Amino acid sequence: MRSTNLPKLQIVVLGSPAVGKTCFIDSFCNGYFEDSPIATVPIEISKKIINLNDNIFNLCIVEGKSPYNKMFENIKHSLLSAETKAVIIMCDLSNKNAMEGYQAEIEACINEMQHCKGNPIKIVIGSKYDSAINENNQLLKKLAEDNGLYYKTSNAKDIAQVNELFNEILQYILEANPIKESSINQETLSQLSFLSYMNIDRGEKDEEIQVSRRCILY
Repeated sequence: MRSTNLPKLQIVVLGSPAVGKTCFIDSFCNGYFEDSPIATVPIEISKKIINLNDNIFNLCIVEGKSPYNKMFENIKHSLLSAETKAVIIMCDLSNKNAMEGYQAEIEACINEMQHCKGNPIKIVIGSKYDSAINENNQLLKKLAEDNGLYYKTSNAKDIAQVNELFNEILQYILEANPIKESSINQETLSQLSFLSYMNIDRGEKDEEIQVSRRCILY
């Protein structure tokens, strides 16, 4: 069974450089915290086969820059795609000088998301919560809520918290966009697990399953 036959969930993660997007995604996909990840240029795609409510899904996480970055055009197609079911805007809670910029960034993201075909849920995540400035947390929460967006916080060093947050986001997606349940047995699931580890090079054009270097079985 090809992974492309599984119901697909696509999440787009936007944000300025160094806000913690890659660490957040790696913690979920790999199960460990990478302190010095390679910078995302221009976009990064992570795939993970997940079991949610006893149903199997092919989760695709597309990471890219915010609208104020010249590399935003590289991710715009994924953002507007009907396959995108959630958009995460990530902001660094430990940066005391960034709040004014984040306000403009979130407004720009909202403007771009007006053209989304998939009507995705929209979430602001305050990253680096372990070193957060409390005033930033309150300001960002108010900014998100004033714009009708979900607000969550994350500490990529806490793998259990990241997993819990992703599961919560996935539940939001399923509530807003009911997806046809998959039919897959344990033997096929084991085969997908084997394939995901065999085809591990980023960008590989394998017919059976395409994965990025971050892809693992959950």
